[in-house]
Amino acid sequence: MTDQLLQVLTEKAHSDGIAFAQEEFLLHRLNCDGEKLGLALEALESRGEIAILSSLPFLTVKLKIWPGRAVNSANPGTPPYSSSHLRNISEDSYRGRADDLLGEILSVLGESDPQSFRKATEIYAPHVIRLALDRVRKAQTIQKSRTALFRYLLPRIAKEASARR
Repeated sequence: MTDQLLQVLTEKAHSDGIAFAQEEFLLHRLNCDGEKLGLALEALESRGEIAILSSLPFLTVKLKIWPGRAVNSANPGTPPYSSSHLRNISEDSYRGRADDLLGEILSVLGESDPQSFRKATEIYAPHVIRLALDRVRKAQTIQKSRTALFRYLLPRIAKEASARR
């Protein structure tokens, strides 16, 4: 089960070794329950094969070694622009409730740079962020990008929410 999970995460990993997966997807793909999935994640982390950046239900992990890389992924030769900052951020700083929300943002928007969304989690209430993410998920057409739509919606939804009070 642990090796199957590692294989799924490896398949989902971007070129920088970051993988995003929703709990629902993993449970279905691995045909297991939440407890077994949690144990498998703990085993991979304790073996040093992954670092958990945000926990379930919106899992974000950093693979230490993945196919095509013989070195530790935390020190890539020429990192892509969007994730070059990851080497300088402590993995422990990703833990916590706010970072679960951050993982959800990254997962929905298909982004890999948590730093650019950290300020949004400080400024806006979680229910405002989740409402914006829900609207992004349901959008039929998007003119620029999911991220642009999300950033456009946040202040408007916050204003609507404060007007209702």
